[in-house]
Amino acid sequence: MNNMEQHWNSMRSPAFRIPDHQISDYSSYDDDDDDEDPEESRADSSLLDAAETSKQSVSEWVRSAQAILQTPKKQTAKSAKTPEDSSKKRRRFERGGLAERLSRLHSRQRSAISFWRHQCNSTTSAADRPDVLTLRILGVREECGMQAAVCDRLPEGEMCVALFNKDTAAQVQPAPGDIVHIYPPWQNLVVEGERYPIILNTHFSQKVCVETSAGGPRAAVAVEKCRPPPLTRCLWRSGTSQVSTEKSTPWKQIGELNRGEVRKSLLDAVEDCGLSGSQSGPVEVVIQRVYCIPTTQSLHRASLQHGALSRPVESAPPQHIGRLCALVQDGYGMFGELLLQCVFTESEIQQSSEQLEGRVCLLQALRVVQRLTRDKCSLLFSMIDSLWSPQVVPRSHDDLPQSTSDRVPPPSFCYRLSIQQGHMAPLSKQTESPLYRPPVLQTLREILQDDSLRRRCSFRATVVHKHLLSSNAGEREMVLFVTDPSLQTEANAEGNRRTVAVCLSPSCLIRSSVTQALDALQQQPVLKFRDAVKEHGQIFCWDQTVIQLEPEDLSFSIPQPIILDHLGPETLPYSLCTVTGVIVAVDESTAFSWPTCSRCESCRLQPREKQKGFLCLACGAVMDEPTTKMQLEVFLSCSSLSHCTVKVKLQQKTITSLLNSTRCSEGYSVENVLGSEIGPLSTFVHVVNRSQGVWLGLEELSFDLR
Repeated sequence: MNNMEQHWNSMRSPAFRIPDHQISDYSSYDDDDDDEDPEESRADSSLLDAAETSKQSVSEWVRSAQAILQTPKKQTAKSAKTPEDSSKKRRRFERGGLAERLSRLHSRQRSAISFWRHQCNSTTSAADRPDVLTLRILGVREECGMQAAVCDRLPEGEMCVALFNKDTAAQVQPAPGDIVHIYPPWQNLVVEGERYPIILNTHFSQKVCVETSAGGPRAAVAVEKCRPPPLTRCLWRSGTSQVSTEKSTPWKQIGELNRGEVRKSLLDAVEDCGLSGSQSGPVEVVIQRVYCIPTTQSLHRASLQHGALSRPVESAPPQHIGRLCALVQDGYGMFGELLLQCVFTESEIQQSSEQLEGRVCLLQALRVVQRLTRDKCSLLFSMIDSLWSPQVVPRSHDDLPQSTSDRVPPPSFCYRLSIQQGHMAPLSKQTESPLYRPPVLQTLREILQDDSLRRRCSFRATVVHKHLLSSNAGEREMVLFVTDPSLQTEANAEGNRRTVAVCLSPSCLIRSSVTQALDALQQQPVLKFRDAVKEHGQIFCWDQTVIQLEPEDLSFSIPQPIILDHLGPETLPYSLCTVTGVIVAVDESTAFSWPTCSRCESCRLQPREKQKGFLCLACGAVMDEPTTKMQLEVFLSCSSLSHCTVKVKLQQKTITSLLNSTRCSEGYSVENVLGSEIGPLSTFVHVVNRSQGVWLGLEELSFDLR
């Protein structure tokens, strides 16, 4: 029988009496008393209070006590009594939420670390585990509550920085001269612009050798505390840092590398890297292609490396042109995209391409950035397919002899890799590998006659016209209309186009020499397009495409004037053609004229006060009569296009010639323009609409043709 039942029986006895002084002196439940049961004390206090305040009969008092002694309702959680009690309470998170999962992860990590430290003395030695990192500490300093140790990685002899948190640093007590083993899962982070790689996740660290002085045990080493860096430096680096001359070349001489056991397979090197992010090498590969991607694209790829934080595009160093990349291949036919260093001048790109392409190189300190498949990177694999199959049959991983008749399929995956600065060495004894497949230049006629849905192609062509699609944030996306002698001969009149549209993507690096030549199209520059993509009859320039300005070559000259295709029912949008027709209507809503300065062609003209003539507010020129500019769009009736609507926006020269031929004494009228025949005109096809009849929107261009 519990206390409440005993109390109830005592109240029912006839001799039960409660003196007033006992009721008044009875202390109710105190929040500070931890020894009593709260529910029991609350019931006793309520009974006594009821007996004191009501002063009713015993029977009524018993009825009220029965109501009080019923099963109490669920009470709301009381506030914490003391800070000590609140610390003992378990924190409750939303079930299945991120906070609960993170709490479990932290608890699991603390348990794993405690268990590992308890058994660290009986674990397998580091010599038996190749994934254990061995470091010799050279110096220690404190950064933002953590200890950063500059270390020498053994036995490679490479420099790195190991970060230890407060608990690990107290356990290991790193000091210069100590040898520390770091067990997996440690991680290796390579930050672009940093001098040394950073070792993270060093919870499982064990000191195996302590440097002692001749006089006895060493004294405690004072750790230098550094002020925390500014937030802008923590998130990304500014572009004002100086670039050392050591970064000008991405490779060293072969004698400077620790060759060790040279591997022949990229897959074996990738397997050596493992899940801990360790380095692998050296491995022997062939450099098939060297190309450069713009800075914005290179920052995106660098952000994929080890989950690094990518900085905004606006903070990209303005002196960086882009980042060098190399498409490499091993002796077994496996490919990989290698991320090299950033370049600052176009001469670096040219020098790297000439010195590396076709050479056999040794890669050391190799890391895996990303695994690529055909679905994710179809354009990269179109480049791989263009290099397949090699002229020499690749070796087999089973070391079985292969016949040249065996058809080996191209690889379905590859790896995006990175190396440390200065860990790439070309072999000086061999100038060109048998596996190397240089680009083969073709004529545009040969490329157009190929029925492949997608293929890589290389060619030389003369640029006829440039059309900008967008120029946002320094990214110029444009369409170049090119031609070559194979399309300009009279024998080509049977079927092929006279010009071909080449679309330049923002991911394709356009050199300054090419940009300057395109800004002066009157000279019709000759460009070399290497590894462009031909898809569905169109040519595109993407990441791996290299565009170079070719010197003047008399053997590669097109006849003048340029021949264009005639406008017909099969004319496609974004193409060049010639048109001849009779004006049947004028778009009066877009026809207007305006005066401009005869010197700078500005519209800011002001009549002179008390004098004849006009004053240009832009250049200050004074003129008697300004130059009149006109805009006119006409509808043509073409004999080759029946039941088609053709609208052409005319150039200034054609408008002036057309209006002067009307011989009107006062102004110009629409009736005098109708019925006039114009052409042949060189035009750019903007729009082709075949939904309700054929409607074509053209714009006249200003270059000679026949």
